[in-house]
Amino acid sequence: MAVRLFLFLVASAALASGCQHPQEPVAPPPNGGPPVATEALPLTACAAGEGSVVPGWSVDNGHGAVSALAVSSSGTAALAGADGTIKLWHIESEELDWTSLASPDVAYGSEFDEVGTAASLAFDATGELIAAGDEDGSVHLFSAADGGSIGSWSIGDAPVASSAFAYDGQLALAATTEHWGELHVWSTSGAPQEPLETDLWFIYDIAVDDSREEILLAGDFYGAPSIEVRSAAFPGAVLGATRVSELNGGFVSAVPAGQGRVLAVGGGGMALLQPEADFDEGILAVRETPDVTFVSVLALDEEHFAAATEQGDIPLGTIDDLTVRASVESAAISSLALVPGGWQLASSGEDGTLRLHGCEG
Repeated sequence: MAVRLFLFLVASAALASGCQHPQEPVAPPPNGGPPVATEALPLTACAAGEGSVVPGWSVDNGHGAVSALAVSSSGTAALAGADGTIKLWHIESEELDWTSLASPDVAYGSEFDEVGTAASLAFDATGELIAAGDEDGSVHLFSAADGGSIGSWSIGDAPVASSAFAYDGQLALAATTEHWGELHVWSTSGAPQEPLETDLWFIYDIAVDDSREEILLAGDFYGAPSIEVRSAAFPGAVLGATRVSELNGGFVSAVPAGQGRVLAVGGGGMALLQPEADFDEGILAVRETPDVTFVSVLALDEEHFAAATEQGDIPLGTIDDLTVRASVESAAISSLALVPGGWQLASSGEDGTLRLHGCEG
C-alpha cells in the first residue's frame, strides 16, 4: 500500500535542497487581494506562535483501539492494538511499508500473541529492540526487524505503566502501577535485577534524556504530582526529586527540557521543574488546567513543547512560561510521539487510527 505524506515530502525536499521552503498559492481571500501562500514549517514555528497546527495523513491501524505508541530514531512507528498485535509503520519513507504482522517471518515484525494488550511501548536508541509492557505485569523484548522474541519477564501483577531503555540501550527499564512504585532494571541480555524502591507512591511514566544518562520517573507522592531523577549508569542513585503541591493527582508524562529541567503534565496541569534534593523545591513554573486531562508531553527543543489531552487536543507552546501558542483538535488520544526531523507529530487512541500532524504557515 502506497500512501504519500504531504507534510513529510514538502519538509524533506526543503531540507535536502537547503533552499527556502516551497510555497503553494491558494485561492484569494473573499475580499480579493493577492493569493495567500502556505508553507510547511517545523513544529517549533507553531509552538512559537508563527503558524497553524494542521492534520495530515492518517490510517486505520486495523487492530482496534491503540493502547501505546512509540516512534524509533529512524521514523518507524510501533502501535499496540487492543487485539494484542504490534504493528509497524515507516513514516519517513515515501511509501509506508506496512504488514499485518501475522507471521514471524514478515519483514518488520510479527504478531505478539503473548503480549495481550500492551500498556507501554519503547524502542531502544538504535531502533532494533522494542520493549512492550502488558496489562498483566510482564515486560517483553522483541526484535524490531523480525518480531522475534528476546525474552519475557514478570515484574508484578499490575499493568506495566511505562518502559524505556537507558545507558546506550544496554539497560531496560519498567514500572507497574502498583502502590509504592518500584523501578525494575535489567540488562537486555540478562534477567532483571532486584527492583529498586522509590519515593513515589505510584509511577506512571519513565523517560530518559537524550544522552541516556538520566532516568526520569513521573508519578505522585501523597497525592501530589511528583518527579524523581536517577542516574542511568547507577539507577540506585537518586539525583533529585520534586513534587508540586499546587496540583492534584499524579504526573502521567515527563520529558527532559534541557539545562537540568523537566517538563511534566498530569490531570490538573503542567509544570516546569528542576528537581533538587528537597521534594518541595525546584518548581520553576506551574500552569493549572482543572478541566483538562493531559496524557502526554514532548519537548520539541529546549524552548518549545507539544502535548496531548485525553479529549483530543494537541497544544504547542513555549517551555519557559508554559504558554500555549497553537493547538489542533483531533480524536481522543492515548499516545503522542515526535517523528524524527521535527516536522510531524504522530498520535493515536481509542479509534485505532494513526494520525500525523504538522505545522503550516
